[in-house]
Amino acid sequence: MASAVVHGSNDFALRILQSLSKSSASNVFFSPLSMSMALGLVYLGSRGTTAIQIANIFGWKESEFEETHRTFKQFHEALLTSDLGYGEIQLVNKIWGHDEFEILEEFLHGTREFYHSEMAQVDFVNKAFDARKEVNAWVHQQTKGNIKELIPHGVINSLTRLIIVNAVYFKGVWKKEFGEENTFHAAFFVPESHESKIEVEMMTRKMKVNFYYDADIKCRVVELPYSGDDTAMVIILPEEPSGIFSLEKSIDVEIMEKWRRLMINTTVEVSIPKFRLSQKLELRSLLQDLGVSDIFDSRKADLSGISAAKGLYVSSAIHKAHIEVNERGTVAAATTGVVMAKRSLDMNEVFYADHPFLFSIHHKPSSAILFLGKVMQPTRVGEKVSPHSDKPLSDEL
Repeated sequence: MASAVVHGSNDFALRILQSLSKSSASNVFFSPLSMSMALGLVYLGSRGTTAIQIANIFGWKESEFEETHRTFKQFHEALLTSDLGYGEIQLVNKIWGHDEFEILEEFLHGTREFYHSEMAQVDFVNKAFDARKEVNAWVHQQTKGNIKELIPHGVINSLTRLIIVNAVYFKGVWKKEFGEENTFHAAFFVPESHESKIEVEMMTRKMKVNFYYDADIKCRVVELPYSGDDTAMVIILPEEPSGIFSLEKSIDVEIMEKWRRLMINTTVEVSIPKFRLSQKLELRSLLQDLGVSDIFDSRKADLSGISAAKGLYVSSAIHKAHIEVNERGTVAAATTGVVMAKRSLDMNEVFYADHPFLFSIHHKPSSAILFLGKVMQPTRVGEKVSPHSDKPLSDEL
């Protein structure tokens, strides 16, 4: 994936994280990959100021319109052919259009060529309930049952003309698994909460991994590889429990790239809590804060690259994500729906995550962030499986 496109997508990811953290001190989890793919499909059909606003949040150049989409295609194909060992990744796009709504053949060709997207026709006017059921069933299937009800009641109605959905599913098996027999109960400190600490299941193992200590930001960074070596989880742990707030404000793409360059492969005693996160986001306000507003305004949206029909605009943009991390590895899934209307040193470091931290799952050959999150409160000891998932994800790992 071209470095400029990866840089733009990663920068977008960190700005979304910072925007979400402003309004809440809760857990955060989302897939910038899923969001950018869905927005890439909208960008394909956007023109004028609408296209400029989408391009600006990623740093895409108008003069490289086709090259941007071709890069998405190359990345899509590279991701699906990555060496994941015992893991798995699935990245799919699909468009649902009203059966009497005329979509330009040029747009459909572009979605097939650059995004490997399928097209389905439904009757939004007379069968909105069935259409919603069909979209949600497809998402449920593509994410192996981990994302339910992407499109809630009331979003699809007789005015809906187009739905664009991206779904990504990731299953990563640790290259070096944490032994279940070594997992123990431990305190996890929660800043600015009525509970100063909670009891969690702490996984632990001594292993050789990439590690870096940033004395300027005062945080430890460890990279835990998944089998196959093409994907890894990076965990960023501030020195103090309350350090999470300054960390998420100061982190940017350049800092993350510096960490990757300066990491050393060394022996680290890694202890991290098991955690399970689910999040649903309505992207309209997040995107508007970043400068993308015209697509949500029926009077200003220029989606004339999708259809010659007047008044087409985005009425809703929904993102849903789910992750579970345990001794064997990680299962993560996310969907975005757009509804239109180095050297080795043996130092024996300790990485003990008993307070809030940031984490990312990234594609190592391209450095692209696939998932990004913040753990403020891991799964408590004895906590039941989230209702967002059909089954305990540990069954899959």
